[in-house]
Amino acid sequence: MKRIVCLLLALLLCLGALSACGEKPENPPASDPGSGAPSGGEVKEVPQGLNVTAVEDTLTVAQSGEPTVLDPQNQNDQPTAVVCWQMYENLVMRNNVSGEFEPLLAESWEQIDDRTIRFHIRKDIVDHAGNPFTANDVYFTVQRGCASTLKSYVWSAFDPDACKVVDEYTIDIATKEPFAPALQYLCNNGALMVSQKAVEDAGSLDAYGRNPTGATGPWKFVEWVAGDRIVLERNEDYYGEKPYFKYLVIRNITDDTTRSLSLESGDVDFVIKTATAQLETLRANPNVDIHSVTSTTLTYLCFNVGNGGPWADARVRQALRYALDMDSMVQLAFSGAAVTADSIYCNSLSCYVAPDAEHTYSYDVEKAKALLAEAGYEDGFEINLWTNENQSRVDLCDMIQNAWAQIGVTANVQILEFATELDMIHRGEHDAFIMGFVSAGDDGDFLHDNFYSSDNDYVQNTSGYKNARYDEIMDKARTSLDPAIRQECYAEVQELLNEDLPWLPIACATNDYGMRATLTGLDPDPQGILHFRWVQPK
Repeated sequence: MKRIVCLLLALLLCLGALSACGEKPENPPASDPGSGAPSGGEVKEVPQGLNVTAVEDTLTVAQSGEPTVLDPQNQNDQPTAVVCWQMYENLVMRNNVSGEFEPLLAESWEQIDDRTIRFHIRKDIVDHAGNPFTANDVYFTVQRGCASTLKSYVWSAFDPDACKVVDEYTIDIATKEPFAPALQYLCNNGALMVSQKAVEDAGSLDAYGRNPTGATGPWKFVEWVAGDRIVLERNEDYYGEKPYFKYLVIRNITDDTTRSLSLESGDVDFVIKTATAQLETLRANPNVDIHSVTSTTLTYLCFNVGNGGPWADARVRQALRYALDMDSMVQLAFSGAAVTADSIYCNSLSCYVAPDAEHTYSYDVEKAKALLAEAGYEDGFEINLWTNENQSRVDLCDMIQNAWAQIGVTANVQILEFATELDMIHRGEHDAFIMGFVSAGDDGDFLHDNFYSSDNDYVQNTSGYKNARYDEIMDKARTSLDPAIRQECYAEVQELLNEDLPWLPIACATNDYGMRATLTGLDPDPQGILHFRWVQPK
C-alpha cells in the first residue's frame, strides 16, 4: 500500500495529537488489535485445543539473525532494530494505516521556525532503571545520534549545535536547513530515545549495549543468550497501555526453512521472514495465519565501484545486468512473493518512477558480451560475490554465478555470517554483495546517504560511489519544501542510478509473516520492523 508523503514541513508539524501517548492508536496499525488481520492476511478460526502460545504468558518470535548490540544509535541491522523497537520509543510514531504522526514520548509538538520543531515531553516517564525521563535525555540522544557513524543517515540533516533544552520537559530540535521529512526521520529506529544516566552508569557502550536499561518502552530487557534468544519482560511501570503477554522471547533462527518449520510445529508463535518455499504449507496449516504486507524493502546487488576492479566501469556493470534473466530469477528465488525491481526505489514508494526504454534492462547475453569487450574485458574476470544465510539471496547468488559464467565472468560465491559480512563491507573489503535496503518511510530522502560522496564511504555508501550530480540533486530535494521539485529530483536520481548501476536492483518483496492462529493484533510495518505490544489472543 502506498503511504502518503507529507512533504510540506508545516503540514508535517501540525499533526500533533492530543490522545494519550503509548496507548493503542486510534487508527490501529493494521487491523484493530484484537479484531482481525492486516491487509493481505487470511484469518482462520481458532482451532480447538490449540494453546494460545507455545509457552504460557509468553510470545515467542523467531527472526533470521542475531542482534549486534541493543543500542539504537550504535546499530545498523534489522535483527537489532526488531529487538530495540520493543524496548525503546521515539518522540512520535507514524500510524501504519493513516500515515499520520502520533504522540509517544512527546505529547505534542509545533513548528516554531522553518528549521526548528519544539517538542513537549510527557511528565510521567521513567526509564527501565527507574530514572525520570526528561528533555535532557532527548538532547543527549540527539547529540549521540548526530555523532553516530552507523546512524548518520538518520541524523545528517539535523543540527546538534542549534538544538536546545527549553525547560525540563521542552526541547527544540533543529535541522541545518529546512527539511521536509524531519518527523519521518525522528520515527526511525536510529532516533529511539535513550536515558543519559543509564548509558553513563553502564560505564561503556559495550556494557550498555548488553544491558540496555536506558529504554522507556513497554518491554524490559531480561537476558541475552548468545546465538539463541533475547528475553524481554512486560514493563509494569510503563505509562501507556501495557502488553498482554508478560514475556516476549525473540529467538535467532538463521535458516529460513527451520524458522518456518518451528512455527508449523508450534515451537514459536510468530515468524519474521517466512521462507517463501514454505508459504503454501503454512497457509494450509489450520494453526497458522499468514499476513502479507506491502514492503519498502529492495533486494539489490552492490558493486564496490571504489576499489578499482573491472566492475568500477559502468559498462561492465551494465553488461553484468544484461547477462541476467532477472524476471525468471526473481520468480524462482522468491516463489512469486516478489516483483522484479527496475529502480533503486521500490514501486511501493510514491517517489518511484518507471524507467524509460533507454534505462530498462532486458535479458541480452550478446549485448552483455559486447559491453564487456568494449570495456576491455572480452576474456572475462573474477569477482567475489557475498551474501548471508538468507535462502532467497543464496539462491540468487547461485543463479547469478551460472549466468555470469556464460559471458566469461567467474563469480566466487561466499555465504557469510551476517555480522561478519557487515564488518567486512564497512572496511571496504568486498567486490560485490547481495543485501536488502529498507526505506524507513515513504520519502526519497531515505536513500540520500547511500550514494553520497561523503568520507564514511563504506558505512552508508557501501558502493564507494562518487557522483557530484547525485549529491547536488539529493541535496536540492532534501532542502526543498515544494513536492513537485522534490519529485523531479527523485525522478532524475533514478535515471542517473539506472544508468550507472552502483547498485543492481533485483526485487521488491512482500513481507510475509506467519502467526499462530490463536493470536491477533499484528502491526504490519512496511519496513518490517514490527511492534508486538498489541499482539493478544483473538
